Amino acid sequence: MSLLFLLGLDGGRLLTVERLVEKGKLPIFEELLKHSTTSYLDSTIPPITIPAWGVIFSGKNPGKLGCVDFIRPSRGYRPLLNKYGKEKWVWDYLCERNIPCAIFRAISINPYRIKLGFFTDFKKCFPKNPKLILKEREISPEMSYEEKIKITMKNFERESEIMLRFMRKNMPHRFVVFTTAMIDAVSHLTHKEKRIEEAYVLVDEFLERILPVLRKRGFSLMVVSDHGIKKVEKRANINRMFERVGLLNPREDIKKHLTLSLFKKVISSNLIRKLFHNFRIASAIRKRKIEGMRMEDLFNQIDFSSTKLFGFGTCTPSEYTLVWVNDERFELGKKENRIEKNELKEMLKENFPKIVEDVYEKKEVWHGDKMDNLPDFVVKLNKKYTSEYRLFTGVTMKCESFVHSKDGLFIFTDFSGKERKHVNISNQDITPIILGLFKMKIPKVIDGKNLSTRF
Repeated sequence: MSLLFLLGLDGGRLLTVERLVEKGKLPIFEELLKHSTTSYLDSTIPPITIPAWGVIFSGKNPGKLGCVDFIRPSRGYRPLLNKYGKEKWVWDYLCERNIPCAIFRAISINPYRIKLGFFTDFKKCFPKNPKLILKEREISPEMSYEEKIKITMKNFERESEIMLRFMRKNMPHRFVVFTTAMIDAVSHLTHKEKRIEEAYVLVDEFLERILPVLRKRGFSLMVVSDHGIKKVEKRANINRMFERVGLLNPREDIKKHLTLSLFKKVISSNLIRKLFHNFRIASAIRKRKIEGMRMEDLFNQIDFSSTKLFGFGTCTPSEYTLVWVNDERFELGKKENRIEKNELKEMLKENFPKIVEDVYEKKEVWHGDKMDNLPDFVVKLNKKYTSEYRLFTGVTMKCESFVHSKDGLFIFTDFSGKERKHVNISNQDITPIILGLFKMKIPKVIDGKNLSTRF
């Protein structure tokens, strides 16, 4: 009888695990890697949480989910929150075969009533169970980064305790999921590698406590992530690039401000610098400081009546940038604004050869029946760069931050003592692998491949 425990680590990266193992920081991972099947799991394009976890738990391409980012532009140039439609997730297939499931959070998927078992995110539980609800300390914007990191780690420890108590009770559930966003959250809150190492150490300590329970009960273990985290040196602003080649036009008041911003950079007087720093253009930034602008304010900066295409997204940083053609789908868009991929690629590569690596049409990246609301192009930047959409910056900016990488993490072991084996698999292979482990036929709507026989 198959039993599987899936640990989901948002932002987990096998390369980071291997590096920390070499430093002697992760003794449990070290032992685990010796007898596991591993992969630098290939994530979605772009490697962003909401599509990546949806692909992992459904086995479907983002084009079938209709979702590649947290938000997308809608008619009238307003940001629209992306949501999954009615989808079948991997536990739904299992429940139909009378396999009870216990889902302790599935990141980006709201809890709902499943056919056999329960689904909780530690705030809500279906069906209701007060023992699975945790009053976590909430993070507020006014907190320091260090406070946010401490709370994030503490919440993970408290969730882990609930998870351990549940697994020790010898419950009948045969598929158990526990996902955490701790590594990803900590990575976006700090520039210090040491703090990220501490997040991995906490996971290692959790594994030390739960592995004996899994072995005793006969569970196999799968550790999987939606994407990885890496360090980058520079930001590249796709909209400023489009402006430079005449494909995007800022509003007139924005143009004035951009001129002032560039002039400000070459002024050496501290007094004049301060004057420019405090200068505001209310009509352009709605009385917000430039540094405090939200991504949604991009729409207030662009003159769409004379713009052909624009980059837009939540700017969850990675080297992939989402680009939309300003056609008839939008309020001021025109059919004649459409542009061919080769023309766009040639234009960007000629003007920004060190920044732009490639350009893809959406049909080259995704497929499915929900493609209409997906971006028209994806621009792949040099691996040293991460994406930026705001107009109030230069084309490139130096930065020192951790961003999403396309290589994630996959570890599988049945504790049989087999030697480590490395495989090449992607996010959308996870659902068919799980179904294969439970000896189930893979539905035709699923894009991934059943590779469970390779384990």
